[in-house]
Amino acid sequence: MHTRSSKLLLAAVLTAAVALPALVPAQVKTVDKIKFPRLPDFQIAQPTRVVLDNGMVVIVVEDHELPLVDAGVRIHTGGRLQPADKIGLASLTGSVMRSGGTRNMSGDELDDWLEGKAAVIETSIGTSFGSANMSCLKKDLAEVLGVFAEVLRHPAFDEEKIQIAKNQIVSGISRQNDNPQGILFREFNEIIYGDDSPYAWSPTYATINAVTRDDLLAWHLKHYHPNRVILGLTGDFDTQEVIALVKEVFGDWKEGPAPQKADVFYKQRTEPGVYYVEKNDMTQSNIIMGHLGIQR
Repeated sequence: MHTRSSKLLLAAVLTAAVALPALVPAQVKTVDKIKFPRLPDFQIAQPTRVVLDNGMVVIVVEDHELPLVDAGVRIHTGGRLQPADKIGLASLTGSVMRSGGTRNMSGDELDDWLEGKAAVIETSIGTSFGSANMSCLKKDLAEVLGVFAEVLRHPAFDEEKIQIAKNQIVSGISRQNDNPQGILFREFNEIIYGDDSPYAWSPTYATINAVTRDDLLAWHLKHYHPNRVILGLTGDFDTQEVIALVKEVFGDWKEGPAPQKADVFYKQRTEPGVYYVEKNDMTQSNIIMGHLGIQR
């Protein structure tokens, strides 16, 4: 039995050795001689864009690869519009919109509900715009989109959650000089935009403590209207059906005042130079260089 197996193994080795020279002619010596097969045709999906009667822009792209739906929202708002004595107001509003729950569901209940659906809803406000994101299974789209609309339209801004969000920002302020890159970008923004520009502002203990729940409510009331919103959806759905669903969920949202162009100060010209920030408790150096760019 052992001898027969050895013969079979030897035969296999000899067969492979005989076949090997046949591969040699296929080899090439320079990269320009390599022959590649034709790539399959690639079709870029074309979005469908509609504007609801209340001014809300909706952009839809079907993608049937997985039974999932993703949604993203951009809101015409941003931290650059907040008052100088309440820097951090926009960030707090964007955070607590989600964590503070809605008129129908507390923040903790919303956490549990989304976990049970394997779904995600997130909100935030940056310097130049607000955003919100949603992800869910195809079968849960109608329910999750309805809750997503509640978060955007009717946030509760729970006082306890506001305090938690404030504590997180205050904790970050206390450690703001620990991170070399954080220092670098903070100082760089002041050099580029100017100390008095909202593009260079950073929250302080005083500005965060000055923000109240009424401020968050007023900010939301002023900035969150359908004619300041762009909603994008992509996923496993029929375009016309999902547009009808969006109209059902958002169609009765009342249009607000038209957004005005923001008059935000920034230095029109930056003096060229080399600037240093000393941090003697580290053995690394971080370098950044840049200048004003074009307007978005």
